[in-house]
This record gives sequence, C-alpha cells and structure tokens, in this order.
Amino acid sequence: MRRYLVAAGLASLLSISPDQTRIVARQIIAGTAEDKLFQELAKTNAKAKLEMLIDFENRFPQSKALPDVYLMIIDVYRQRDDRAKILEYGEKTLKVDPNNVTAMMALSRNYTLER
Repeated sequence: MRRYLVAAGLASLLSISPDQTRIVARQIIAGTAEDKLFQELAKTNAKAKLEMLIDFENRFPQSKALPDVYLMIIDVYRQRDDRAKILEYGEKTLKVDPNNVTAMMALSRNYTLER
C-alpha cells in the first residue's frame, strides 16, 4: 500500500501514466531517505523544489530514480526558459539512462532553438 502511495505521488509530480507509475514505484523503496525526500517535493514551490531536486541528486548519486529527478529539474528550467540548464540536465539524463526518449526530445528541441 505504501509503495503505491509513493508511486501515486510521483505520478502527480511527473505527469506520467499509471503503467509508468509502477516502474517508478519499483525504483524507490517506501520509508527510505529517498522516499521521504521525494514525498517532500510534492509540497514545495518551484524554487524550493529545484533546491530539493539538486539535493536529491547530490545525496543519492546512484539512485535508480535519478533520471526522473533530472526530468523534473528540466521541467523547472523549462518554466524558467533556461536553455543552458535544460541542455545540461538533458545530457545528464542520457548518461544515466541512454534510452530516455523524454530527455532526447528536450535536448533535440533545445539544440534546435539554439541554432
């Protein structure tokens, strides 16, 4: 039950489908420090969320949820129209998840806008 609640919270943060939610749920174990930090993200404003996401990246550099964290960071920078940071975190996403289509699309779009 707790694992599903974590997944539901992540789904609302990431705007992902229920099938994708189950994948994310397998990445974070309920009750861990990763889970607690992820739960706090849902309750914060954009500036605080960015700080928490970067903190998550620093505290859990081997987390299986890191690609999702990077995509959330990209989303914050997309709202700020900060293309350099979108490119930076898009590249980081592909380093940990080379087949991440969302990151590829963000990079493709931003490289096109840069040219």
